[in-house]
Amino acid sequence: MSPPIWPLHPGFMDKKLPKSSQVRNFSTLVNKKSSENAHTISDLLAEMQDILCHNAKLQSENGLLRKEVNALRSKNDTLLKDMDANKEKFEHELTQLQSNIKMNEAHLIDNSKKCLQQQKKQIEEIVQLKSENEKLRLEIARTKTEGERIKKLETEIKALQLSYDTVRTVSEENAQKGSRYKNKLKYAITIINDLNSMLVQYTKRPGMVCTETQTEELHAQLQEFSVNQPSSPPQQSIRLETENLLLAEIFFRSKSFCENELLLFNHDTD
Repeated sequence: MSPPIWPLHPGFMDKKLPKSSQVRNFSTLVNKKSSENAHTISDLLAEMQDILCHNAKLQSENGLLRKEVNALRSKNDTLLKDMDANKEKFEHELTQLQSNIKMNEAHLIDNSKKCLQQQKKQIEEIVQLKSENEKLRLEIARTKTEGERIKKLETEIKALQLSYDTVRTVSEENAQKGSRYKNKLKYAITIINDLNSMLVQYTKRPGMVCTETQTEELHAQLQEFSVNQPSSPPQQSIRLETENLLLAEIFFRSKSFCENELLLFNHDTD
């Protein structure tokens, strides 16, 4: 190993310094470098010792690894022998598995086709059910509308029935009133006939003819009687007034009536 070559310090090469100073500087530099080299050598020796220890450890590990490699090689050889022995069996099983896979794929395809057909059929049934459901919904809505219409018609029928009952009641009342009016009219005609016959007889007798003043009094009494009658419904009041006018028109043409005869026309048949 050649000695190290140290570079000279710049101050050592300065020609302006005296030679004693240059020598002193050089000696200081040499001492410093020697100290640094001693430390470096110590560090290198320590590092070398660590490397040697590490190498010894690695050699020990390498020995163990060689043993493991040998064991693995032996095991690998055994496995290769077993593989060669089981290769034929493995190939046979592989062939059988491939055949089974093909069969399963064929079954899977068939099942998929059947499933698709079933799904298609179910979709058609769902569409049909939806259509029937829509028809049923429309039918329910139409039935509901018809029910409401029926209820409305029933209400109208009840109202018409009530109106019909009212009209029938009024018609029956009018029929009864008409019947009473006819009876009164028949009774009035009978009285008229009787009075006419009595009038004929009275006119033939001397001294029995009534004056015009008596006739006017009779007309006034008829009006007073009509006013004094109790209040009645408008239709009955009109009917009574009509009867009075009719009687007045019939009987006042002849100006010979007595007070006792007038009372016959005011007979109430109600």
